[in-house]
Amino acid sequence: MKSAPDRGPSSALAEAIERMFQRRTAGIQPGLDIIRDLAARLGDPQHAFAVIHVAGTNGKGSVAAMLAAILTSAGLRTGLYTSPHLVRFNERFLLDGQPVADDVLGRWLAAVEAADGAGVAAGRRPATFFELATAMAFYGFREQAVQIAVIETGMGGRWDATNIVRSLVSVITQIDLDHQEYLGPDLASIAGEKAGIIKPGRPVVLGALPPEADEVVTAAARAAGVRPLRAPDGVTVRLRDQTEAGLRLEAETPGRRLGTLRLALLGRYQAANCAVVLTALEALAAQGLEVPEEAIREGLERVRWPARCQWLGHAPPVLLDGAHNPSGARALAQTLRDIAGKRPVVLLLGVLADKDVDGILRAWQGLSVGLALATDVPNERGLPRDQLAARARVRGWPVEGLPLAAAWTRGVEEATRTGAMLVIAGSLYLAGAILARQPEALVFRAPARGAS
Repeated sequence: MKSAPDRGPSSALAEAIERMFQRRTAGIQPGLDIIRDLAARLGDPQHAFAVIHVAGTNGKGSVAAMLAAILTSAGLRTGLYTSPHLVRFNERFLLDGQPVADDVLGRWLAAVEAADGAGVAAGRRPATFFELATAMAFYGFREQAVQIAVIETGMGGRWDATNIVRSLVSVITQIDLDHQEYLGPDLASIAGEKAGIIKPGRPVVLGALPPEADEVVTAAARAAGVRPLRAPDGVTVRLRDQTEAGLRLEAETPGRRLGTLRLALLGRYQAANCAVVLTALEALAAQGLEVPEEAIREGLERVRWPARCQWLGHAPPVLLDGAHNPSGARALAQTLRDIAGKRPVVLLLGVLADKDVDGILRAWQGLSVGLALATDVPNERGLPRDQLAARARVRGWPVEGLPLAAAWTRGVEEATRTGAMLVIAGSLYLAGAILARQPEALVFRAPARGAS
């Protein structure tokens, strides 16, 4: 994210984070040699705790957040590592549901920088931004006596810096077209990259995958000597209803009849994500780590995942979602039909230029769009608002192109005047800029710690 890092109480920490941000100019460097060297110099901290490793095009963040909330509710010291952050770098590292404190983060970063400096002195290239951040998660989770960590891949899987863990369970949520310039031009290629997280002899849980992707992942699982656990086959999760407060689900697994569950996330697609979560918990139980039913209920009721169908206000109603590809946009459109009905919508949009912009816009074609506001995403890859506005006008909507602050004001005024719902979507970078204006919306609520 191009926006400036959080400026906490320590200028030294701010400068160190800024140095990390500058490494993003090195781009993505495929391969695991650097992260392995960096981890080895830190004493291989990634082996100090159990790991659930999560990959996927869509749904991986929600699945990771649900798993971490449930494990915390079960009384386990739980780490959650995700990317990108929305406002503060600390958000990438959660301990029992809370972002790591600045002083702790500074200690982790200093240790990792020192280890990287030693590696560079020995003749290797400097670690990238994501390699450093991943090493910080591994080092920090060991330092904080984490018992189990949910580790989300950054992108892909095979060459992702997170892929040096020895996971108890691997999870692949969904596969769709995204990041083709790095992962390959089609679903089969992308599936091959994400299947790289499968570990020999360890269970892999799959969400509902397209046939061509499922074939590739299944072959990779067989080569690793494991039988894939498909969430749609082993677990039944039925959507009872969706309200502004979240979902009511009926769930049953091979091991338990859970009955009604309440999930504090919006989007009927979260029912499928919940099935993946429950299947992963079944896989953990088969390895001796059984999570109490009460922890499942409490974790799902209290989970938070900012910028994923997140309410920012109700007068007028304002919904924020990071939908940044056609699949995510279609899921958002379905959620809006469920909770808004025929209510008009004001869309506030910002999209990266390297995304399928027309596919995203097409997904919202069936909505009652009273006004679309095109704005700039605070990232060097952002599509300029005038270009986004021109492409949005093709959909037949009234469109205005405005800077973000003016677009926000215009959107709130128009939604208030017409009784519409203001929906902000198109990019997590845009979501981060919005949340930076409303920091109270980023407050994390950790599930209560249960008994071990």
